[in-house]
Amino acid sequence: MVFSTMSSVLFSSTCIYVVSPLSHKKPVYNPNYLEDDATVLEQVFLHFPKEFRELNEYEAKSMLNKLGLPDYEQKVGTLSGGQRKRVALAAAL
Repeated sequence: MVFSTMSSVLFSSTCIYVVSPLSHKKPVYNPNYLEDDATVLEQVFLHFPKEFRELNEYEAKSMLNKLGLPDYEQKVGTLSGGQRKRVALAAAL
């Protein structure tokens, strides 16, 4: 029997969920509960160790650019609701 390890990202009006065959649907990021004082890039790596950030910063910046958020030093508290959702999506991915 072969199991897929691919995950899916689902959106609701209030939360972003990650679903995988190995876990149930679980909330990952709620755009309403982002750290207002953190920069966009800090928010993406908020729950990861420093070593993870060092290894994945290029990919995170690339994803933020593709999502229309090129200013990594902008404070999350100054973002619109749609921008906050995109930051949460980048963090979830």
